Amino acid sequence: MVRLAPGTVPAPPAVSPTEAGLDDAALVSRAGELLAQVQQGCRHAPVDATGAVDTLVTQARHSAHPGVLARLLRAAAAVRLAADSPGAPLGQVDALLDELLGHAARHGLVLFEADGHAIAARLALVRGDEDAAMTAIASAMARLDEPLHPDAPLGEAEWQRTLHATYLGVAVVLTQLGVHELAEPILGRAERTALAAADGPALVLCGYHRIRLMLGWGLRLERAARISAAHQCLTAAAGVARMLATTAADADVPVGHHALLAAARALGEPAADPDAVAAELVRQLAGATCRDDRRLAQIALARARAAAGHPEEAVRDLTRAHGEVHAGDRTLHLALVRELGRLRAGLDPDGTATDVLRGYAAELESELWSTREARIAALRARVANERLRREHGAVAAQAMSDPLTGLPNRRALDTELADALHDPATLPLAVAVVDLDGFKDVNDRSSHARGDEVLRAVATALRNALRGGDLVARYGGDEFVVLLPRTPSQAAAAALVRAARAVARLPVGLARAVTLSAGVTSARAGEDTAALLERADAAMYAAKRRGGNQVFVGT
Repeated sequence: MVRLAPGTVPAPPAVSPTEAGLDDAALVSRAGELLAQVQQGCRHAPVDATGAVDTLVTQARHSAHPGVLARLLRAAAAVRLAADSPGAPLGQVDALLDELLGHAARHGLVLFEADGHAIAARLALVRGDEDAAMTAIASAMARLDEPLHPDAPLGEAEWQRTLHATYLGVAVVLTQLGVHELAEPILGRAERTALAAADGPALVLCGYHRIRLMLGWGLRLERAARISAAHQCLTAAAGVARMLATTAADADVPVGHHALLAAARALGEPAADPDAVAAELVRQLAGATCRDDRRLAQIALARARAAAGHPEEAVRDLTRAHGEVHAGDRTLHLALVRELGRLRAGLDPDGTATDVLRGYAAELESELWSTREARIAALRARVANERLRREHGAVAAQAMSDPLTGLPNRRALDTELADALHDPATLPLAVAVVDLDGFKDVNDRSSHARGDEVLRAVATALRNALRGGDLVARYGGDEFVVLLPRTPSQAAAAALVRAARAVARLPVGLARAVTLSAGVTSARAGEDTAALLERADAAMYAAKRRGGNQVFVGT
């Protein structure tokens, strides 16, 4: 038994790593630092960053709010992808994404569902599975069209950062898929989010991605012989690069971004001194780490060398670049191959074979353009189908939710508990039955409407006081059931003590001075749901008999 009366509350039997170390805001902040470290090209850090963020995930599983765990799971997966090296630790990303998507769906964190699907799409592209990437990014886009509401106690600024990162992640995938028309409006959402939050670094990051988008789009249009439109895209990219040049000069901008800026200016603006442009690109390429930025800079370098009268050097550079391991934006790789073929054709003394190949290339590009337009149509259809599936799922989910509190209802609880009892990964599984003390007086003295307000307030306090992976369900009336997977009964009792204290601290005008009594027990091998709930219920009544406002651990 754990009493809550003043002066009688013992120390919790176990202290979580979160309580012993970082609080929720610090966990999220540290994860963001680690991700930024890898994204900014600190090549010595990927393994260290991976281990550090995994430690934070372990701590976040003890967090009081589901949104914190979602942010840490997202960071752990993103760190592995951002490492962007042949030895990057991608093996655990699938498991992390499964956990993130399941957790986000359980807690209604739609934005993190979208973010998880966007990361899954990036992973599919790394593995060369474009169809899987299309399916995943369609799921992300469908969710971004749903109402998105702040989920967490970490403040508006953190919510805006998460929203910005999700929009940006989706735009990056769409750019790499070569569907630039769909990427542009999503990137626009990211820019507007950063602007509304007055987040200067986020706006700068959007600028870099807009340059990549416009350069990739322009090169793709060139391949399709849409020269005027291509020129507009390349010129726009150079304009953004000019605006970012001052920021790049004054700030500690990663060298890979310097290469991107140099490539944009070289491709989008006429050069009075192409030799100087080539020398600058060579200097920036030496430290560039992002593969897509290297591709853009290599194409720009080849054009500068050719413009300076050194086509042989341009062919030599592109031939070497073509031999590098390809990963990332396939449209950029094809643009590099086209550039190499164009330059080689200029060195062909005969010209006969070149004319034939040019004709073939034109026909091929026409076919590829049609295929690209079909891809855009297919992606839009997948997004529409996903929206319909989500709407149908929302109707089904209503049957599993309590309309008053928004918590899972008894039907949902029975399903979750039955699954948990048959899943060894949930063991030890603790179950708590929670009943409110003094709730009948609220209904008798005030009204049922006031009683409903109390139930909603208590439901929110319970959900926020427990870990992200715990399930809180309304069982009926003023009774709730909590499932705590991978939790011994004494640790579960400590968690319920925190929840009881959270309810006791609610304003009197909101909670009407109700308290809670809870009974906790652990699942036994081969036990069914009815027997387990019966034992937890008996423990709850034991807490009631001892005066209420306490937690009792049953046998």
